[in-house]
This record gives sequence, structure tokens and C-alpha cells, in this order.
Amino acid sequence: MNNFTKKEDKKEVDLKKEIEKRIKEYELAIIYFKNNKASEEQIKNDEIIKNQEIKNEEQIKKGEEYKEQLKNLLDKINLGEKIEEKLIPKEITPEFIYGYSNEERIRKYYEIIIKIIEEKKKLKLELDEEIKQLKKLKENQIISMEKEILNDFEKIKLKKQKYDEIINLLTEDFKNKWIPAPLYSEKEEVVKLEKINEDIPENTIRIEFKKTDYLKNKKVMIEVELKDTNYKDEWEQNAVGDWSHIVEWQLNEDEYKDISKKVFYFKVTEKLRGNKKKFKGDRDIQLKELENHTQYKENFEFTLKTKRMTPHVDIEFKIRKCIKPTEDQFEDYKKRVFCFTKFYPPFKEE
Repeated sequence: MNNFTKKEDKKEVDLKKEIEKRIKEYELAIIYFKNNKASEEQIKNDEIIKNQEIKNEEQIKKGEEYKEQLKNLLDKINLGEKIEEKLIPKEITPEFIYGYSNEERIRKYYEIIIKIIEEKKKLKLELDEEIKQLKKLKENQIISMEKEILNDFEKIKLKKQKYDEIINLLTEDFKNKWIPAPLYSEKEEVVKLEKINEDIPENTIRIEFKKTDYLKNKKVMIEVELKDTNYKDEWEQNAVGDWSHIVEWQLNEDEYKDISKKVFYFKVTEKLRGNKKKFKGDRDIQLKELENHTQYKENFEFTLKTKRMTPHVDIEFKIRKCIKPTEDQFEDYKKRVFCFTKFYPPFKEE
């Protein structure tokens, strides 16, 4: 009889310790949810966070109920009353901390890893495109854009490193079953990007000349100059029909900064028989438009003997980026952005 009583006493002691342990765990769980509660702004602006917070509030409520039930059972034991073990709330499981099943947690981690792999693939495509564009450039153009190219590569490298670090972090977190899956979202983000002529190197001005309206097959000599600099060019042009010609000058940094203050000189001479030439017209073009724009067009007109038509040539000035961009030099660009909105710490270590 005494042995039976001792066994019964030990069972009650063990049961009491287990109940006290569970009370403590539910208290810690309630503290865990409260300490990791999202801000009001996050809840307001993110539907995923809002839904998870609703689940967490439900878990807090359950935790409070279980804690009270356990305390009542503990009081009964302390009063010497017998209790039924089946009435004891179960011990805390990882699923209680998640607010969802373990299968759901595995699925969430899987989805996140797939998203990160997709983002890494985008980086690979971005890098391939950079290399593709580089192959189109001449050696002197590549040299002039060295800083920008290195900066782009560095950005891609850092993004890749970041994704690799996140994958390593997720792998470690996944091993600890007491860590809920992180929250993430894909949002459409509108960013304003400055208009850039990507095909034009840094500190470079490109001048494109296009067709005249001569009726006859005449040849002209075209001379161009960027005044107060050493940049000059000239060429002979058959002026009939559709034609085009490009002049490209790579300036030093100071010259480029002052490009909008420069004057472009343009002169047309008609070639006559016996190597004679006839002046047809010239013009000074102020480049002030390049201060706030990456390109603009001018139309140069000049006269012929015949009055049947006034010939002209279209000139378009282009630079990579304008010196002082105004609002109209930016355009909205929409992109889907993958981002983590919340990481959870472990409820307890494994």
C-alpha cells in the first residue's frame, strides 16, 4: 500500500512539473508573438503581414486560454484533487508557433527558394545583356565608359552575393523547426528613370545628318566644327535621295559639362565643275538645348540657283545624359519587386 502511495505521489509530482512547464511555455509563446508583432504601418500596407498577424492574434488567444486551463488544473492538484490527464492542454508544438501546418511551412520555404533562383536568373540575363552591349562598342567607347561599366558589374555582383547569403540563411533557418517561414511579397514598384541614350558613350556628342531635298544629283562639301575646341570634320556628300552621316566627338569632362554653352558651326559648299566650289550657306547652332535634353533636332536650309525647291538637311544632336535633367527627362518604369517583409527569430533553439 505504501509503495502504491509513493508511486501515486511521484506521478502527481511529475504531472505537476509538466503542467508548470507547459504554463511557462505558453507564457513564452505569448511573449514571442507580442515581441514579433508587426508595426501598424506594416499591417495597414501589407496584406500578407496583416493575415499572419491575424493568425498570431488567434494563437495568443489560444495560448491565454490554455494557460488558464493549466493554471486551474495546477490549483486542483495543489488542493489534493485528482485530475484527468486527457484534460491537460497539449504541449506547445512548432505548428502552434507558425499558426499553420509543417507541410505549409515546407511549401512556403520552397516557394521562397524558387523566387530567389528566378531573381538570380534575371541577374544572369542582365549580365548577358551588359556583355552583349559591350561587344557592340568600340575600344575607345569602352574606355570612356569604364567607370559606369564597372559600377554596373559591381551592382550585379553584390545582388548575387546578397541572394546567395539569403539562401544560406534560409537553409539554416529551415533546419530549426521552431522558426516560422519568413514573409515576403511581390509588389509593383514605379520608379522614375532618367532618359539615357544607352548607345552613346560617356562625355560624347553624336551629330546625325540626314537627307537633303536636292532635285538633281549634286555633290556638296559639308564642314562642321565645335567652336572654341579642336573638334572639326568635313566630308563630301552626294546630296540626292536618302542619305545619312554621323559625326561623333568624345570630349573631355570639362568640355562635356559645358556642352550646352558651346556653338556648333555648319557650312555647306556646292561642288561645281573644274573643282570650283560655291558657298551655299552656313549657320551657328547654339547647343543650349542639351542642358536639359539628351537630344534635339535642327533643320538647316540653304538656297540653289533654281527656285523649284529649298534644299535642307536635318541635324540631330545626341548626348548620353543631359547636363541638368528636368522632369520631362524622367519616365515612369514599372517593375515587379520581390522583397522580404519579415524574418522571425527562433522560438527556441533546437
